[in-house]
Amino acid sequence: MQCQRPAQSSKLSAPYDLGSHVVDQALILWGPAERVYASARTLRAPHLANDDTVITIEHANGVISELAVSALAAHLAPRFRVLGNEAAITIDGLDEQEALLRNGQIPTDDTWGATERIVRFHHGDERTESRSLERGRWDLFYPAVASAIAGLSDPPVSSGSVIATVTLLEQAVLSAQRGQWVDCT
Repeated sequence: MQCQRPAQSSKLSAPYDLGSHVVDQALILWGPAERVYASARTLRAPHLANDDTVITIEHANGVISELAVSALAAHLAPRFRVLGNEAAITIDGLDEQEALLRNGQIPTDDTWGATERIVRFHHGDERTESRSLERGRWDLFYPAVASAIAGLSDPPVSSGSVIATVTLLEQAVLSAQRGQWVDCT
């Protein structure tokens, strides 16, 4: 079956909120998708948004991404977990800049939003190395969005990247509705 826009459904909604972030990151890291499988459920009726979504992407280069987002999880798994045959990388926690913005804290300098998040490199059962992560640069992103809206610069995210992400999310909805893999080639 070819990728196509899914029909409207009262049971499932596209995971455009959290899902868009993880799908975008998977496509940037691993490239275009060949097929996708998804499941979603809404537990907090009458909300229309999905509470739990799992998306499995088979990328054209052979990598498989397993993406999960949940609005109801009592304990967060590692934010990122990349597993290979001989090694793995894990990153815990969320970037704190969103919470800072919600609390009214505005970026004022290059230290705004700096956190102590760590990336851990594992080889087998042993942790072999840990490093501090660079802080996110939300203080640069939103001014770039405003500049693009005003017609003063290109957008910070390409239209091709946006289209690829939204298309894959729509394919994930179709997969969840049908309970089957959807080809993307």
